[in-house]
Amino acid sequence: MNDEQFSILMEVLGGLYIQSLRNYDLLCLIGDKLEADVVELKNLHERGYVLAPDPALRIDDEKPSNN
Repeated sequence: MNDEQFSILMEVLGGLYIQSLRNYDLLCLIGDKLEADVVELKNLHERGYVLAPDPALRIDDEKPSNN
């Protein structure tokens, strides 16, 4: 495998990883609508108990900074 092929492969894998994150976020939203404890799922990620991409959730009590 040459450098160009490796670069293309890494771009494809990066895109697949980002897509898997978005799919996981969508599943978290569906779980939230079904009254699953999505905040607890995020906490499990932080403690290292779930082997999946972290959900890109912003909890309501966190305020975005205006910098």
